[in-house]
Amino acid sequence: DPSTHIGKNEIKTIYSNYIIKCDKQGSIEVLKNCMLKLQKEDSICKIKNKIIYADIGNVTSSDIKYATSFNATIIAFGVKLSNDIKGSKNSKGSKNHNNYPIIYSNVLYELIENVEKEMEKKLSKKPMGELKGTAQILKVFNISKLGKVAGCIVKKGTISINSNIRILRNDKVIYMGKIISIKIVKEEKTQVTEADECGIGFDNFLDFEPNDIIEAYEN
Repeated sequence: DPSTHIGKNEIKTIYSNYIIKCDKQGSIEVLKNCMLKLQKEDSICKIKNKIIYADIGNVTSSDIKYATSFNATIIAFGVKLSNDIKGSKNSKGSKNHNNYPIIYSNVLYELIENVEKEMEKKLSKKPMGELKGTAQILKVFNISKLGKVAGCIVKKGTISINSNIRILRNDKVIYMGKIISIKIVKEEKTQVTEADECGIGFDNFLDFEPNDIIEAYEN
């Protein structure tokens, strides 16, 4: 039962996925080594980097598709965006394509600094609070207006619309954020309790699967 490991406040590991695009092979090896050594940690979780793949050449729409599939950030070092990508400036050192992050620079230390900033965003700015409830994802539904919704059963306690949540897979944290909707059948709910079966939507996260575990915290 995946829920048997829930309820402990031990530090969990979150892996940040990256795709690397560089101008030459030597740059790929240097950048991979630098990124894999980076690690951030607080009282809630530990952030580590994982390289999905690394290649030479400009960032293409194919890279964007892979990044979307793996929930990855693209690292562009010494390369440009291909003509088939229209990115809008998002912040210094990053571009955004369909709300997808691309970190770019021609200077290695600037690139690493921006990667560190992205990692720090995933650390909790303050404790998530007291664990109030857990739920298990049973099914994944595609809803036309909402996109993916997690069909869940509440295993313990309560899950509220304003809860701070973590989603765990194989005891590793894959998401930290907020709930944007809770429904039982078609009825909107602000809270569900033990044994309730419900549909839950998450803020800017669709990469959940059956058997993932939701932890709900409140300050």
